[in-house]
Amino acid sequence: MQWPPVFTQRMARVSSRISGSTGRRYSKLPNQSLIPAMPFTLSPLFRVQPRRALAALVALLQVLALVVVVGPRPVLASTGAPCVPYPGKDGAAGTLSGVSDVYYAPPAGTLAAGSTAVTLGTIDTTGGGLAAPAVGVGDELLIIQMQDGTFTTTNSAAYGGGAALSSAGLYEYVYVSALAGNVATIVGAGAGNGLLNTYHQAAATATHGQQTYQIVRVPQYTTGTLSNNFHAAYWDGQTGGVAVLDLDSLLTLGSASVYATGNGFRGGGYTVSGTTPAAVLNNDYASSAGMNGTNPPGMGSKAEGIFGTPANLFYYATYTNPSAPAGAAVSAGTTDGYPGGDMAMGAPGNAGGGGTD
Repeated sequence: MQWPPVFTQRMARVSSRISGSTGRRYSKLPNQSLIPAMPFTLSPLFRVQPRRALAALVALLQVLALVVVVGPRPVLASTGAPCVPYPGKDGAAGTLSGVSDVYYAPPAGTLAAGSTAVTLGTIDTTGGGLAAPAVGVGDELLIIQMQDGTFTTTNSAAYGGGAALSSAGLYEYVYVSALAGNVATIVGAGAGNGLLNTYHQAAATATHGQQTYQIVRVPQYTTGTLSNNFHAAYWDGQTGGVAVLDLDSLLTLGSASVYATGNGFRGGGYTVSGTTPAAVLNNDYASSAGMNGTNPPGMGSKAEGIFGTPANLFYYATYTNPSAPAGAAVSAGTTDGYPGGDMAMGAPGNAGGGGTD
């Protein structure tokens, strides 16, 4: 028996938390409930299903995973709506070199689960993302929460405990069905063909670090060949750190090595100070970057992570050679990005703590 084309072109793709869980893909046939598809395993980083290739490359927190799936055109679980209506709409990619994605920094606010209207915000090219093409009808988008959550911020051994991730690490794919100015109408896998997850964008406060999510325009190629120079835009505090592709037919690996060195969250910046207030001790877990007023703070800065971005940062800005980025830079400041303070040895979440000497 041969299924009609509307069924033979369908497969469901569902999203999962980034933090350690594995996404599961499902096939849905007529008069059947969702059943797990049976992928062929090439290696821990590859899954292949017959008849179609979907390639996604994710560089986040300086970790990059490459997933290739061959199978029918995906559909969204629980709705049956097609994930993307125009697979391969961007044509053949040729050799994939440099950055392939357009990154949007959305406005402050909450993007609620079930929403079908998504305000895109502004294209961010700071980390090397493309300036064009802008999002259009039929485009595929990745929405991903980069930073969110709370933790214990007291200046004690309890610092960093009691972590609550909120939306950090949640992501999903949607497609654009209409566009009015800077607002995209999307089709997703959530209620009413809206979003599955809730996302937050907000500046740091006394109770939480900055909350950031980003929207990435996913290029939909027919075919492509990886090169050693393929990489994500580096994370700049608003967007980047993620590279993603959708290929309708074939991704040729070409023995390429894909690097994510320095693409993710940034380290604590180097500071030099000749003084430290008497109240600041070398066994502190959290102290303010403003301890010396407008002068550089004593102690070392905490690093950046899912719970926020400190004022003092170290990063690379040149990725001509992705395996060995250059252009080392330091940003300095005295306004705390973490509740309780940016300095001293406490480690917030997946970020490293600072020094206390």
